[in-house]
Amino acid sequence: MFNKKKPNVEMIRSLKKIFSEKKQIPDTSLLSIAELSCHEPNCPPIETIITERTIDGKLNN
Repeated sequence: MFNKKKPNVEMIRSLKKIFSEKKQIPDTSLLSIAELSCHEPNCPPIETIITERTIDGKLNN
């Protein structure tokens, strides 16, 4: 999904839009999407993390 050198900006925007609509996240929230290498047993090699931060700074995962 993400190229380590240059993220696919359109793909990220599309994912944020889909996720926001499905989870009914307000436009005032900030969404971050990241892919991380997982080193725990029985974990996929890459995991995608989506984080929401509300306008008041509260973190929602």
